[in-house]
Parts: sequence; C-alpha cells; structure tokens
Amino acid sequence: MAQRGMGRISLILGMGGGLCSLAMGYEAKTKIIHLEPKVTLVQKKGESLAASFAQRVAKEYQIEEKAALWQLRKVKPSLLGKHYYFHQTYEGHPIRDREIIVSLNPSLTAVTRYFVSYTPPFRPRKSPKKMMSLDQAYDLAWNALGVQEGLLSKPKASPYFAIDKLGRLAARYEVFLHVKKPYGAYKITLDSDQNQILRIEDERIYKNLPPQQKRLGVPAIDRKKAFASFVTQLKSRDRPLRKAEGTAQVFDPDPRTTLKQNDLQDDSEAEAFRSAYRTRRLPDISFDGEAYRLEGPFVTILDFDPPTSPPTVSQTGEWLFERGQSGFNDAMTYYHVDKNQRYIQSLGFQGDKGIQNGPIIADADGASGADNSFYQPSRNAMAFGHGCVDDNEDADVILHEYGHAIHHSINDRWFGGDTGAMGEGFGDYWAASYSLATENGGDFLPHQVFHWDGHGEGNSCWSGRVLNALELRYDHEATYGAHASLPGGRQSDELWSTPLFQALLELMAQGVPREEVDQIILESHFGLGSNLKMRDLAEQTIKVAGELHPDGPHAEVFRQKFLHHKIIEVPHVDLAIAPLDQDAYVLPGGTYDLYFSLSNEGNIQATRPKAVGQNTEGVDFIIKTQLFPDVAPMATEQSDGAYVFEVSPLVTCGDPLRVPFLIETNQKSFAKSATVLVGKPVGGRGEKEAQLAIPDNNPRGITSSLSLTADGVVDPEHFHITLTLTHTYIGDLEIYLDAPTGERVLLHNRTGGGQDDLVGTYPTTLVPADSLEKLDSVPLAGEWRLTVKDLAGSDTGELVKWGIESITGYDCSN
Repeated sequence: MAQRGMGRISLILGMGGGLCSLAMGYEAKTKIIHLEPKVTLVQKKGESLAASFAQRVAKEYQIEEKAALWQLRKVKPSLLGKHYYFHQTYEGHPIRDREIIVSLNPSLTAVTRYFVSYTPPFRPRKSPKKMMSLDQAYDLAWNALGVQEGLLSKPKASPYFAIDKLGRLAARYEVFLHVKKPYGAYKITLDSDQNQILRIEDERIYKNLPPQQKRLGVPAIDRKKAFASFVTQLKSRDRPLRKAEGTAQVFDPDPRTTLKQNDLQDDSEAEAFRSAYRTRRLPDISFDGEAYRLEGPFVTILDFDPPTSPPTVSQTGEWLFERGQSGFNDAMTYYHVDKNQRYIQSLGFQGDKGIQNGPIIADADGASGADNSFYQPSRNAMAFGHGCVDDNEDADVILHEYGHAIHHSINDRWFGGDTGAMGEGFGDYWAASYSLATENGGDFLPHQVFHWDGHGEGNSCWSGRVLNALELRYDHEATYGAHASLPGGRQSDELWSTPLFQALLELMAQGVPREEVDQIILESHFGLGSNLKMRDLAEQTIKVAGELHPDGPHAEVFRQKFLHHKIIEVPHVDLAIAPLDQDAYVLPGGTYDLYFSLSNEGNIQATRPKAVGQNTEGVDFIIKTQLFPDVAPMATEQSDGAYVFEVSPLVTCGDPLRVPFLIETNQKSFAKSATVLVGKPVGGRGEKEAQLAIPDNNPRGITSSLSLTADGVVDPEHFHITLTLTHTYIGDLEIYLDAPTGERVLLHNRTGGGQDDLVGTYPTTLVPADSLEKLDSVPLAGEWRLTVKDLAGSDTGELVKWGIESITGYDCSN
C-alpha cells in the first residue's frame, strides 16, 4: 500500500448480478421475478394484496380469460414470508401451466417476488364433451395396464385441462395406480375427450436408473372388486397406539465412513462391522399395549411394496439387530428419517412452516428386492431395495430418498424443466451434508455420496455419485432429466449437487455453520412452481442467501460456485488484492491513495459499475466514490481517479485492516472488503503460480522454484508453506522442500490413501512428515524449491501453486 504522494496500489474488484427468465417451448413459459424495491398496494395486506397483485400479473402476461377463473389453491408460509398459490380453472378444473405464485414479506405488507407459469391465450371450448367420471378414468387406466393382481397403495385420479399446440383446451385425467402385477407405480395420462391413453409412466423417483416396466397385454381383473378388497385391508390396520421411546443399533452414517475402511465389502465377515455399530435413541415410537412398533410422528415403517416383509415389532422397545436382519433395516430407516425431520425443524421449518413434518410411509424391504430405492409422490412413501448392499444400511440412500419427499412437500408441482436432475442432485447434497456432521464424515472421502451402497474398493454393485464434478458446464438450452449421461461418465445429477456441496464446504471453511447453508437451500424452494431450470433455482438461492444473511459471505459464495459451472449468467466481479509485497502495508495515521480495476469474470456485460468506500473503524474515506466504464465479459476496466482514505492513529501494528466497499452494477449491489496489513512486515513472503502437471508413476517428479528476497533467517515458529495441489490419490505422493542452502524437508510421505487434493498450509492445516525445525536459522533469501513425485500408477494431478511466508513481526515506525 503506497502512502499519499508516494505511488499507488491496484486492487481487482468483481461483481455479480442479473436476474434470468426462461422459456419452456409452446406449452409453458415460466418466470421468477424478484422485486426491488418491494411492491405495496394501498390498504392491501395478506391474501388481499396477493390476489390484487396476481390480477396485475395475469393482465401483464395476457393470461386473463373471460371463461376462466383464478382461484387460491394453497398458502404456504416460510422463513422469509408467506406464499400464495393461485391457479386458473375452467369449468371447475385446473388448467395446467397457468399458475401465479405471489410471495409476501413476513409482515404481509409487500410483494417480494412472484412466479408465473403461462401459456398463449386459448379459445373457449365449443360444445365440449362432458369430462369423464372418476370411475371411467379408473377403468380406462386399469384395463390399459391389464392388471392381474390388486393394489399396493391407494389409487388417485384428478381431472384437468391442458392447452394443446393449437391453443385449444383439451380435457385430461391423471390416474395413479400402484399394483402388484404388472408390478409398478404408474401415472397414466388420459385424453378425456377421445377416451384414450396418452402416456403410461413410472411415477416413482429412483436412486439410480429406474427398472424397465413391463405390461402384460392381457385382460385385467375386476377393478371394483380389487378396489373394495384394498379398502378392507386398510381398515384392518386400524388400532389404538400411544407414544413410547426405544433404542436401536444402527450405522451412522455407514460402516465404511465410521471405520474409514474403503475396502469393506458386503460379504466381509460379521466381525469386521462390529466397531461400526452405534446405539441410538428412537423417540416417539408407538406402543399398542402389547408390542412396540416403528410408527412415529414423522415416519411409519410399513410393508406396502414387494417382497412381503412385515415390519418388526419389539416386546422391549429395543431394536438391537445387526445387518442382514430385517429389524436392522427397519431401525436404520426410522432413526435417520426421524432425526432428519427434527433437524429440519431446528432450522425453523416447523408448525405452519413445516416441511414433510407428517408421517411419511417407508417400506424398509421393498422395490421388489432390486438394488434400487424410490420415492412415490402420489402416496408420499419410500421403499428401499436389498439388492447387493441393502440400500438402507447406508444413511446416504435413506436421506437421498427423503430429499425427494422434502422437494414434493414444499413444491407439489415439482416436474418439468431441469427438475429431474435438480431433484436427484439435491438428494445427493442433502445426504452428503448430513454425513459431514457424523463421525469421520468430514474426513473420509467427503466428495462421494453413497459411500457404502456404492463406491468402495472392489465394489461390484454400482459406482455411486460424486459432489466434485467441477469440469461440468451447464447449457441453458438443454433439458436435464434425472440420471442423464454427461461427458466424462458424469450424470446430470452431479451438475447440480456439485455447486451446492462446494458452496457448503467453502462457507464452512469460512466459519459459517452447516445449518445456515442447509437453511438457505431449503428456503430457496418456496414460492416456485413447475418447469424450473437450474438457472432459475440458482438465482433464487443466491437471492435467498442474501436476504437471510445480508452481511455474510453466503450469497457471494453461491454465486461463485454456480458461475463456475455457467449455471448463472451474470457479470461477475470478485474482490481480490493484487499479490502483496513488503511495500503493501499502511501505517497508523497515514493517508493513502487506492486504485481499483474491475475485472468481469462473468458471461454478460457489467453495466454502469460503481464502487463506494464505506467508513469503518480505523478507516475514514476522503474520496469514497469512483465510476467505471462498462466491463465486457473477461475484460478489465480501471477507474480514472483514486480513492483516498486516512488510517486512524489508534490501529494496532501488525493487525489486518479491513477496507470495505459497496459494489453496484446491473441494478445489483453487494459488499466486498480489501484487507491490508498495518505495519511493514519483518521477514519475507512469496508465492509461485506453478500450473505443473504431475507425471504419473514417475520418480523424477516435477520441481518448482521460488526466489525469495528477504532479510533474516528461518524461525520455525513463524515459517509456513502454502500449497494448492490437485490429485485423485494423494497416497501416491512424496513432496519435498529444499532450502537455498541445500537442507531438505519431507512434507508429505505417501499418506492419505485415496483422498483427493492437498490444499492448506504447513504446519497449521497440513502436517509435515518432517519437523520444520530442520530449517531453523537457514537464511530466507535465495531460491527455494518444491519437488512433487507420484510413485504409483493410475492417478494424476497438478501442482497449482505454492508459497512461503516467514513474518516474525511488523514495524510501524515512519
């Protein structure tokens, strides 16, 4: 930092902003609009305000029809306010893709945003046929399937209107049938006008690729008798219950993670799992006077899906089973779902703000025994398969499926657009977030999900998924369904889970609690409808992060992670200080010039940018505002003039000094800070951008040199080596540091096994293999060298950058 009249220092600032919309072809277009400033209407509040605003939106998008009515479908509160869901109806039935959702602030006095799903104007029906009856719809669907064995869950059917490609209203029916044979949970779409089947789909949402559904093409059994038989079965289950408490033996989250043993296999000896079991409390289970049952306020264990495997009961309230026994799977499912719901409530989502806080049904031995699991929206039920590793021996699988239930509880129109991939990606994120809070979860392969059910050395079941697919890039013109294949063997699910999870890791590294990140991600789903794209939900997440934590780093970290994958389209200006040298410091009582450059790393132009200095303790701006030219993507612009500020004479020598700014561009603003040191550093520091590929299985390795200009000698107490190195198996690596005088220190000696990457600082966040005392009193000045060797095959990486710092104190004398 240069004192006034003695030169200048440049900083690079970055910016974020922009709101996007999307089009979904001829059938529906959707928009999410955030309103700043917030909209108020005279003498309007709550439902009255929401309804009046919805009328405005309907006129703006030309979706008011004389023959159609707008009706309030539901009201859902959340942490940031209340959301009013309106849908358009015709002849008493909803019109698909005609929806307006109005979100109000907590006091219900202002509109904060709205979501609109709209289609072109339609022509009223002329002499329409009468909508088919419920029985007719069930008969048509039942016979189309050729059902041979009856219902597994309660059937559902609902009529609606759709707008076809010619702008005509078409009468439709959706029928949901979960049947034993042909086994499946089917969503059948009917054309009521033509009395015919349009589509037959599997409604279940699977952990992995869904199985192929086979229909028999034979005459169906009597539908009405099958329906009546199912009703009789339901009535026979009724019995009085009272609350109780139990105990279970479970994995938490899974045996590989708890034991940090990646070669553990499904057929390993029972003794190998002994140390992985944990005893946990089962709150609010049920007691019927004779036996305890895993039926509680948030989850009920029930056998509704093949194979037939009645839930276990206990005479003592204890489920002290081991893997391979059905009681273990029952207890695992109950414990993890119940615990997760209580966690959600601890984030503020309880009462009328609750998410999935009624009892979800779970079959701990279902999915027809497949190596798969599913969530069934029409019944709000989950089933877990036992093919290969039992799916519910892994908490990741249980919470992944519960993630789908969370989505559908918040947004019952979670379909279309990219919701397939986002639903799977969220489920992966939700499971991985919980794992971070468990024993060894943050240390054992945290970028993997389904540690036990998938992954693992020698695993032949399935490969699981990851949360660090950093190479993936988003194409807004594409549509991302669930489990879709992407380049490099990746899946569409990983395109969404990666930025969420990487934001979580980054924010936790900055001291933000995991709970705050999970809260943001849940809140971001409120007030939305169907046909969402990743860009929509990403922008919503950034906005919510800023509203919940206006003074925190949350919104900016999410913005950076989404931008990395090109999911959002924004001008992106990020604050970064140019590399500091020994002259980059301030002194108490001094006055300084400060020059900025705005660098746009985004993908659209930053318009009308401005940065305004903010006075704070220790900093008083004399010239605080500078304007900048528009900044094109990947370009840099500098202000014409300098910021000028005074440093208080009371600041402490050696402390970092925060210099805050408010950055504005494209009608968006956010806070950023530069940090400078008070006092001249005594010692030296340097950093090298190496960007060197590490050759695989090559004992020569690579060497990077760093010339350090400094006075004095190494004091091990203040000597640090920073390292950013990417590699897919750090157990292959040896890393050495050579001093200018020839002394050598071994920093890393083939430890860490299959963990990824080495990023941190020796000896604070990374532990050197040799003591740095070996460098005691070595002169700092000269050429330091870092050598990296990969001594085994298959895995590769890169030395990105490294540095040395040895600062023993600060001098504040003029």
